[in-house]
Amino acid sequence: SRNHKSVHETNYIRIDYDPHTGKTLLNNYSILKELGRGQYGKVRLAQDLNHNQYVAIKVLNRAGKPKLKLGSMSHEEVKILQEVAMLRKCVDHPYLIQLNEVINDFKSRKIYLIFEFCSQGEITWATKWTKQDYENITNTNNATDNSLANIPLFSFEKTRTVATQLLLGLEYLHLNGIVHRDIKPANLLITKNNEVRISDFGVSFDITEARARSKNNRLASLVPVSDTAADQLIKFELSKTVGTPAFFAPELCTMNSAYEIESSTLNYVWALGVTLYALLFGKLPFLADNEYELIKKIPVERIYYPDEDEKLQYKNIVNDLLAVDFILLKDLLQKILVPDPQDRLSIKQIKQHPWI
Repeated sequence: SRNHKSVHETNYIRIDYDPHTGKTLLNNYSILKELGRGQYGKVRLAQDLNHNQYVAIKVLNRAGKPKLKLGSMSHEEVKILQEVAMLRKCVDHPYLIQLNEVINDFKSRKIYLIFEFCSQGEITWATKWTKQDYENITNTNNATDNSLANIPLFSFEKTRTVATQLLLGLEYLHLNGIVHRDIKPANLLITKNNEVRISDFGVSFDITEARARSKNNRLASLVPVSDTAADQLIKFELSKTVGTPAFFAPELCTMNSAYEIESSTLNYVWALGVTLYALLFGKLPFLADNEYELIKKIPVERIYYPDEDEKLQYKNIVNDLLAVDFILLKDLLQKILVPDPQDRLSIKQIKQHPWI
């Protein structure tokens, strides 16, 4: 793990202009460019002038007019602060995104989250390998252009590294009561040292924090311990279909009434399986013209693998090691991508699988 550090809090915002560089200055950060934007805000690349390093700044709207005095918070602001609370739990783990600072001036419309900068960006998968990609992985100069289109798109070894780091990050989140709810390649960032960082906790849910809040609720003491109001609220929250539909587990698509809190871990185990499938084979296991059709397909449609689907088929595996690797990998995916969550491998079982 990283050396223990706390998240710095700043309660003022100073916006300046640097006439020498033409860049906007936010406190001690020089804003360089926009990295991306989403439903809830923008992400900008900046330079930390105090430490001479790059950072990523997530700019979030607290909604409504800026408050002139402390008081009740908007729903959006509550969600942002809940995300910050979860990120604080992540600062000591090597495979979870590191939050360095929160700039939260209650007079401003915006809240700024300062993250470590992952220079290689989000994980993407190739549509076709190049000859150089192939040679880098197999250490052979015998590859031909015809063989390149018929092999996995993300190397076994590279995917195994991603899977291992992702597993350790998910395990840590689970031990801390956090359900991420949007595991997918786009939320896995890569550092300059080729390490994975699980990012974007915007739709995550903290079970531990929810239970702690419920202790102050008198209603929780008026019902049996085995069926507390808190547990019912947590079950309701975890049954919401938030995140990215292509990575939804079947039980989220069917709203299975047998769904339990404990199976929330198995939801993102499924998302892990879909992520590995996409990295290796260059496509998602379930495709549809619209979200409605996709959600109908996921619980019932069979998943095809390269040795079964001509569109994914590869015949020119260069050595027996890769052939064995594929057999083990397919076995792992078939045990992860199981419709019934009770039959799905747990994180602990995946860590013990021969392919890992």
